[in-house]
Amino acid sequence: MAACAPGADATGPDRDRSHLIELGSQIIDTRLVRPDTAPASTTGDGYVLVKFPGPVTAAQLQALSASAQIYTGLGASWTGVYRPGYKIARGAADLAALAPADTITVMATVFPDADVSRVAAAAAQLPGATVVGADAGQQVSRVRLRVAGADLAAATSALANLAEVFWIDVEGRRQLLNDTTIWVGQSGLNAGMTTPVFDHGIHGEGQVVGYIDTGIDADMCYFRDTARGLPPTNACDGGTTVDLNQRKVIGVDFLTST
Repeated sequence: MAACAPGADATGPDRDRSHLIELGSQIIDTRLVRPDTAPASTTGDGYVLVKFPGPVTAAQLQALSASAQIYTGLGASWTGVYRPGYKIARGAADLAALAPADTITVMATVFPDADVSRVAAAAAQLPGATVVGADAGQQVSRVRLRVAGADLAAATSALANLAEVFWIDVEGRRQLLNDTTIWVGQSGLNAGMTTPVFDHGIHGEGQVVGYIDTGIDADMCYFRDTARGLPPTNACDGGTTVDLNQRKVIGVDFLTST
């Protein structure tokens, strides 16, 4: 990958950006990469990077799309293969180098016309990895997996070598913070972590709260009542029909039709 390192002027204030491709993984100086000798990510995969000398025009895109499938604009004075190292986000590469003790969630983004099931099957065979989800979409497809920290570098490298994979990154850990938000919402940051609302016996039982916003998805899992179905809807008619037996949302009022 030394041939892909940016030149001496690539990070300075006067760098010539017309020669640079700035990815989320690294900066490519096209003057230092010979397209005819650069190895492909997978033999015969056919994916390449195309660099235009300036902002891409409609005519340039039309000419390119006549002979190629365009997945995303880079905005051609240079064309080079899409190497595996280009696919791994900086944050993922830096974390993999640390070999963390925790299990890490990895998201592999797959080209929309590729077989996402093949990527999921290949990911499931990686040491220390467990596939927890795969979804095919119109824009891109995704495979999510949990990887042991010690195996993160090998797993991301193996995924990057799959022709179908477009991008690889890690996801932050998600956790509930109810024990913190309870007192922050009631007394702020400088009141000794107290809960004055709860102290007055107000816990939410039997209380109705009105909420005005652009809309609510009453069928979302957080609000859904599997026993009673959707709550009543009052559509721009001034109605006030509610269902007090609903688990969460007792009624949805639309105040405007636009």
